[in-house]
Amino acid sequence: MEQYGLFLALKELLKSWGGQQFSFGFNDMDINADFDCGIYIRGDAPGEYRDMTTGAYVNQVARVQFLAQSDLSADGNIATATFTAFIRNLLPLTICETVSVTYKDVTYDVTIIKASLIGDVIPLGRNEQGRARYSLNALITYTISEKEDD
Repeated sequence: MEQYGLFLALKELLKSWGGQQFSFGFNDMDINADFDCGIYIRGDAPGEYRDMTTGAYVNQVARVQFLAQSDLSADGNIATATFTAFIRNLLPLTICETVSVTYKDVTYDVTIIKASLIGDVIPLGRNEQGRARYSLNALITYTISEKEDD
């Protein structure tokens, strides 16, 4: 649930994008779709801190790749490059950002503690159909917990 919860939180944060709308996939992307963004979460590992009473890890660290794909037009290529630049600028600002997400009728609080960029936006060229692709990688430290009833 941790990785999928992080995906839902990132998807919620990216709703603030005001430009061309993108569809999102969890560890997947449709190579035939216009304006698609795959959010690949890899290497989910315990963070460096533990709870003093239970010994459980307090946070998780995940390597996240945003793989954005345009349509076949030049304008789509520019819109996709702008979208990945938006992600690049948004991630460092999500310090201690808490997002509530619901999965299978259970609400979770996902707190993004910090997001460190790994490099810059990387243009990957075009796929087999001619759609431009851009990649952005980040290390995201986060916690996830079941939301308490108010």
